[in-house]
Formats: sequence, C-alpha cells, structure tokens
Amino acid sequence: MMCGTPQQLTDLPWQDIIFQHIFPHLSVAELCRLCAVSKAFQNVSNEYFYTCKQMDVSYHRINDDQFQKIISRCRNLHWLSVAGCAYLSDAPLMVGFKQNPNLVHVDLGKCDNLTGGALQVLAVRCKKLKSLCVQRCPWFTAGCLQVLVLHQPEIHKINVSDCWSIGDQDLVQLFQKFTKLKEVRLNLVESITDTTLYHLATHCQQLEVLELSGCFRITDKGIKKVVDACSVLKSLDVKGCPNISEQYLCCLYATRIKMTSNYPLADMIKRRRYVDQLQINVQI
Repeated sequence: MMCGTPQQLTDLPWQDIIFQHIFPHLSVAELCRLCAVSKAFQNVSNEYFYTCKQMDVSYHRINDDQFQKIISRCRNLHWLSVAGCAYLSDAPLMVGFKQNPNLVHVDLGKCDNLTGGALQVLAVRCKKLKSLCVQRCPWFTAGCLQVLVLHQPEIHKINVSDCWSIGDQDLVQLFQKFTKLKEVRLNLVESITDTTLYHLATHCQQLEVLELSGCFRITDKGIKKVVDACSVLKSLDVKGCPNISEQYLCCLYATRIKMTSNYPLADMIKRRRYVDQLQINVQI
C-alpha cells in the first residue's frame, strides 16, 4: 500500500474499499480477467478470493479449468452456487469442497455433468451444510441421498425437484434424519405418494415451505396430514396435482398458508364466501 493519495486502484484500502464496494459488483469472469492485468491486481484478486464468503457462478459458461483457477484460491466460502453450469465436472468441485469446510449453502441445480462423487466429498467434508439444491440433477440417486443421511448432521433446506430416481422410501429416511427441515421442494418427483407426506408430517413439524408441483399421485389426505401437523407452514405449492381438490384448498384459503395451485385464487375466494353464506361444513 502506498502512503498519501492513491495512484491506482490497488492503492485503495483492500478490505474496507475494494472488497466491500468494488469487487462485489464485478462478475467472476471480470475478476479473473483483472488478475491478468498486473501482478498487483493478481495479488489483490487472490486475497479477495481467499477471504470471500459467497460465490455465484450460476449459469456461467464456465469450464473445469476456469473454475479450478477460481476455487483453488477460496478458503472461507459459506455460500456457493454453480447452478446451470452444464460443463462443470466433479474434479474442481471436489477441490472446492475440501478447501471450504464451512460451506452452509450449496446449489448444484441443473449441473448435468456431475456425478455422485462430488456430492460424497461435500457430505463428508462440509459438516456445517444447511441448504442443498440438486434440482434436475439426473445423477442424484437414492445412493446420493443415503450419503447425505449418513454423513450430514443437520440440513434445514433441500431441493430435490425433478430428481426422478428417488421415491417414497428414500425420502422417508431423509425426513427421519433431518427433523428440523424448514423448506422441502419435491416438484416433479412423480413417484412420491401420500406416504412421503405422512412421514414428513410425523418427523418435520417445523416445516415452513413445501413444494409439490407436478406430484400427481398425492391426495388431499396427504396434504391435510402435513397442514395439521406443521403449524408454522407458510407456503404450499400443489400446482399440477390433479388429486388435490379445489374443495380442500378452498378450506385452506382461510388459513395463513400462501398457496399455489391450478385453481384461480379469485374463484376460490368467491366459492369460499358462498360456502360460508350457506353455512355448509366442507372440512375434510
């Protein structure tokens, strides 16, 4: 650092100015290009990557070599998203998981080129993990889920939407282990039935968000079990669930739960008022 008036960007206070007010506005690609400008910029960029706690390269056209250069400098990440990085493979992610054991949130959604190997390293090395997204990951199997159950102490949020190879039995193990789940997203996991919902209601009564869009096998009975057991439930998505009746959702309208369904809210409100006027009991 130079004394007196700064002559160039790297003369500014790194922690107080550059890291707080400049670098957060640059993309990862821009930061990488900055490293090539000069030795001074390389030093400040390396220090930034070493200390930064959040990295988002979602939907970047980034390959293994590029990601390796970035993640190899990181040691203090708490939040990592590589969602939609279709060209990314296991190897650089394994390095990142090994070097950043304090990761709390990881988003691997739509990373088609990965395997269960990267997830196993994450599960074994990152014991503080609380939130995991593997949405639309064809490689996420029942075995991957069992690895999480075996090695992770506590997960609060999980998104396994469109992971078609898991079913009721696999999710039952998940709910039995992670009883403090607050957000569960199971959209388009078409094989699940009310059995999943019964166990979710039994073991995870702190649930706040539940998404079941496209789960066509579930019924009113399963949803009712969850609603009755989970007193803090705030959001429920049952769009594309033909066995969830408008009649039951109409009953739920009077609750605090924000609902997403195929039934227009205005029509449900109108019908609810009509039912109330007739004083008909439509509770299930």
